Amino acid sequence: MRWCLLFLALPLFAQVAAPSDKKRAERPPGPVSLAAKPLRSGTMLREERQIDSSDGEFHFTAPKRTQDAITRYHQRLTLIRRVQGNAAEDVEVSDHGEDCVAYPGPPGPPENTQPGPLQATRLRARQKLGRWSFELADKKPGELQQRSLVELGVLTDLLDASTWGIGNEPRKPGDRWKPAFREVRGKARDMLVPSSYEVTFTGVEDFKGESCARLTITGSLQLERPTYEGTLDVTFTGIHLRRLSDGLNLDSEVTGTVNFKGPVTTGGDAGTLTLKSTFKAKRTQRILEH
Repeated sequence: MRWCLLFLALPLFAQVAAPSDKKRAERPPGPVSLAAKPLRSGTMLREERQIDSSDGEFHFTAPKRTQDAITRYHQRLTLIRRVQGNAAEDVEVSDHGEDCVAYPGPPGPPENTQPGPLQATRLRARQKLGRWSFELADKKPGELQQRSLVELGVLTDLLDASTWGIGNEPRKPGDRWKPAFREVRGKARDMLVPSSYEVTFTGVEDFKGESCARLTITGSLQLERPTYEGTLDVTFTGIHLRRLSDGLNLDSEVTGTVNFKGPVTTGGDAGTLTLKSTFKAKRTQRILEH
């Protein structure tokens, strides 16, 4: 049973009308664009990602047995992504490490991160209906690789969902807004749907020599029409540094809780799993010269 899957300047019209430098400095910052510009085909990005979850509450009940455990999960990923256009990418996994354990009670086993199933692989990624899917580029995946590919898609969707609602409207530091989302219709399954969402533009700051907007986003999400018949709820707070020149999120940290309840089969027994866990996800991105 792989429980780990469950648990971002106003113009001057005339020199004679321009205010003095002192008055300009005192003027509150005007609206700026927070919009993310589409990346050109061929653009290469380096992404580093880390997911941590600890002290998860795991409870499984079946007709012949019950099981309670504490869960711990750690994943690190380094991805080299080449944009192909049409919401597609070629991805090289240069590093993949995992530590995934369940234990009956404290103290837990020492951390033991091992190379993950996607280490040194090449992937194809495609986004459709707001969801990312990943597959091996040159062969069929084994069972563990397939599970990791599904995990990669779900966690990518979660990180992206923490930046929904920023929008294209110019905003001023201090602005706070609650975006409206369209209702999900049709037969789409396994889509993250927000039930509450609020964005705060904290201010503009320098990050590694780049002018960035600091954005704080809080919300809650549910998985719409899950194929596995369970329920999944996520609450989160995301803090993002978004580069103003192109809207790329250079640095992101998302924390929150995951609650899952649904039917699963583990150890040959069919039963019901309840899982509650906190998580922290960190992601950095930068464009590579090519």
